[in-house]
Amino acid sequence: MKKLLMLIILIAFAAPAFAEVTVGTVDIQTVLQEVQEGKAAVEKMSQEIKRLKQILKQEENRLQNNAELFEQKSQQLQAQLQVFEKNLKSSILNRIIEVMREVSVKEGVDMTFERNQVPIFLKSERDLTYKIILAYDKKYPVK
Repeated sequence: MKKLLMLIILIAFAAPAFAEVTVGTVDIQTVLQEVQEGKAAVEKMSQEIKRLKQILKQEENRLQNNAELFEQKSQQLQAQLQVFEKNLKSSILNRIIEVMREVSVKEGVDMTFERNQVPIFLKSERDLTYKIILAYDKKYPVK
């Protein structure tokens, strides 16, 4: 009995195997875009994209303003630093020139030039750099 039942089931399922096969295709993207739920999802996504773009634009504007403020602050601090440096070096430079004159006279030098501004030709050169450093430190010791 079991063998007969098996044979009947086998024949029932084997018959469609010999029939002609028809294949169907589906463009899932088109279906997603055309079904009402898909259209609603696309609209919702479009609104979310628009909202996020507005947030990004606001953030961009905020960062741009901060960058401009940073640039202005940076320029102000640079200007303050230059003034501070100029004032600091100015008083030291005035003292250096004073000591340089004293050493030049003491050493019998008629002209004293800054080393990197030496004329093309000099008959002889006497480097007073270290003598000026010693004289300066002696006259203006660090407190």
